[in-house]
Amino acid sequence: MQIVTNTEKKGIEVGFNSKPSDAIIEGLKRNGFRWHFKKKVWYAKDTDATRYFLSGIANGDLPSPVNKDAAPFELTEKNLIACLNLEAWKTGKVSEIACITRGIKSFLKKAGITCTARSSSYSMGDSVNVETEDLPYKTEKTLNTLFRIFEMGNFNGMDDIYEYDTRRKDIPQTKYLFYANRWSEDYTAAIDKKLIEKYGEDFMERCPDLYRFRQDMHEGKD
Repeated sequence: MQIVTNTEKKGIEVGFNSKPSDAIIEGLKRNGFRWHFKKKVWYAKDTDATRYFLSGIANGDLPSPVNKDAAPFELTEKNLIACLNLEAWKTGKVSEIACITRGIKSFLKKAGITCTARSSSYSMGDSVNVETEDLPYKTEKTLNTLFRIFEMGNFNGMDDIYEYDTRRKDIPQTKYLFYANRWSEDYTAAIDKKLIEKYGEDFMERCPDLYRFRQDMHEGKD
């Protein structure tokens, strides 16, 4: 295993002399690592957590083997709510937005999805911001729908007011929940490769609306 610090991008890169075991690959993914197709390395943000994980592998402390026979964790509303610490919220030990943020992190971790989730409070309310990276469109769409259960209403742009029309009493709520699935350079490059294969080598130069074509490819449209 070779570890290289990418100072420019504040990242860390890991290479292996041979293909690592399924358990190590799964562990890399769960700890925020992504595969770089050009460099043939795994990369992630250089943090204490990623360093600690890699030191464990170097010392022979391997991740638990992947149980391929186990049923996959389903992205459902029932499982999402099950990841909330409702008792702590109901007894006032944690705030609504803290309960939502921690619950979403736990939910996505169980699904093997790396994310960042932060909450903010301000004079007119609060919000929760969630970001994932390089997820398939079907998964992105599912999460976007699921996370809506935490919003207590919607902003009415026509009348310039916030309407409290969807508030639930059984789970914590926030005024706004912003979710975005970001694309890495590798993911964008993979999409562009498919577009060139489909439309020709000079497609990038003559395309007036590259963003729309990339989005259509991401969504699986012809």
